[in-house]
Amino acid sequence: MTRKQIILSTLLVLVATFPSFGQEVTRKMYKWVSDDNSEKDHIFDYAYLTLYLQDGKVSGGVLNATTDEYDVLREGYVCGYSIFPLKNVQVNGDTIRFTIEVEREDDLFATPLPAGMETCQFARNLKYPKWKHALPQEWIYTLPKPEYTVVRLKDGNLSVRQGKGSNYEDLRIFVYQPSFYVMPQDIDPKSW
Repeated sequence: MTRKQIILSTLLVLVATFPSFGQEVTRKMYKWVSDDNSEKDHIFDYAYLTLYLQDGKVSGGVLNATTDEYDVLREGYVCGYSIFPLKNVQVNGDTIRFTIEVEREDDLFATPLPAGMETCQFARNLKYPKWKHALPQEWIYTLPKPEYTVVRLKDGNLSVRQGKGSNYEDLRIFVYQPSFYVMPQDIDPKSW
């Protein structure tokens, strides 16, 4: 091989090992709604699980949900809302495992966050009101990191089970949402 051929073959190998920045990430959203919701009492217990797929495989995602996902001792006050990035994502066939955690105390909000919103920074930029029961930053590091097991069902929905000791030990069914449509009242935090 000539020097030129060696350099070209080395460059081809290097380029082949770089991640493809042109790969499109597809988002699939699923929604769960509690039977205990009450608009009259302003109780909105729901969750949106958005999975990011690259080449048809789950590569990450976010859980837009209430603070009840990790606050197992809440009594006498309303829950907060947050967007939890999925951590430690593991995929094995139709089963997905991940954990969530609170990253910052100002990532906890007093009003529901709309479907399709994927970061707490976006909610802060829109001036969503902070949850008055938010934990101090030093306590956040001591919170449990709930573990989830997700199984894709034959109908395209997801069965989601949180680990033992959680508020949601029972199986929850998350229903596929074909679009990220957001109701206008979901966008304005003052409307709640």
